[in-house]
Amino acid sequence: MIEDTIPLASSPQTLSLTEAAGRVLAAPLIATRANPSFDNSAVDGYLLGSPSANEGDEFNVVGEVRAGGESQEAPTSGQALRIFTGAPVPPGGLCIVMQEDVSRTGDRIRLTDGVKKGAAIRRVGADFAAGTELCPSGVRIGPAEIALAAWNGVSELSVFALPRISTAVTGDELVPLGEPLGYGQIHDSNGPMLGALARICGGATRAAGAIGDRLESVEAGLAQMTIDCDLIVVSGGASVGDYDFVPAAIANLGEVFFHGVSIKPGKPTLFGRIGDAFVFALPGNPSSAYVCFQLFVRPAIRRMAGESSLQETWISARYGDDHEKAPRDEFVRVRLETREDETWAIPVFEQGSFGLRSLSAAGALARLRLSTTYRSGDAVQCMILP
Repeated sequence: MIEDTIPLASSPQTLSLTEAAGRVLAAPLIATRANPSFDNSAVDGYLLGSPSANEGDEFNVVGEVRAGGESQEAPTSGQALRIFTGAPVPPGGLCIVMQEDVSRTGDRIRLTDGVKKGAAIRRVGADFAAGTELCPSGVRIGPAEIALAAWNGVSELSVFALPRISTAVTGDELVPLGEPLGYGQIHDSNGPMLGALARICGGATRAAGAIGDRLESVEAGLAQMTIDCDLIVVSGGASVGDYDFVPAAIANLGEVFFHGVSIKPGKPTLFGRIGDAFVFALPGNPSSAYVCFQLFVRPAIRRMAGESSLQETWISARYGDDHEKAPRDEFVRVRLETREDETWAIPVFEQGSFGLRSLSAAGALARLRLSTTYRSGDAVQCMILP
């Protein structure tokens, strides 16, 4: 439902390679030349004037070829050229022997191991030919993509605009960082957490702060957040308690696509839209908000950022605990460890929705299917956390 509703990114812009890092490619990256663009040496050694050579064969060293140096003619029979890694192989070059496999006395070398035709030569186009599509549109640009672009002489890349994301929290008990706590109050941890998660996913974020537990306040806060915004993420007030006004406010201002999901933690999760801005309302407990962000909001942001593949990384592991069957799928925060060449998913610390320490310790979410009993050692699927 979410993927079908949220549109793909648009509004490409051109950025320098440094600025483009972490963004999503809006146009394919095409090779401007072959790699290698000329035959070159894969090692430091000697280019032989012979198609192959055996242990004990001897050659006279008649010159040197280095990376970026002057061009040379290929050696003839009985001759060799000293050559270095990356240096161009002259036309007609047949094979290269590593320097570790020769003994040298003056300008004479003797092979201590045999060498075959074409050995240690990187041929033109062995990696890719000119005109090859190196990266399709929709790929998130990392160091490897930057290196590919730079090698091809590309100094700028077309990237999708960052989705504009506004985050907020609700609750009269929340106090901003730096202010003293009164009775029954807590510092707001969800706001900074949601902002950090959204930035990591590839969004341009702004924090709207805390909204009080009154319908009028929630409606006013949400309406303000829609200005110049593509996606709203709010935590707290999403359930059905007396002071949970977020669902009603969203319904009054826009539309609710769904409210409630059959998972634990995170049952009250809501997805809707206000004007042109999509909105996710997440539970107020930090672990619930974190898990639901990973399951629902993260793929949405990645789609809005222009990523073509939204598949998360899932692996199979052995569950390190017992679990009785339950009426909902449960997502357990786990750390992954290797035992006798097998991956185990071990639940971490407090699994209650109020638990915070588990978020830092967890490397994955283990999915425990509804109506299924698990015993220690049973297979489970785990979603790797970014």
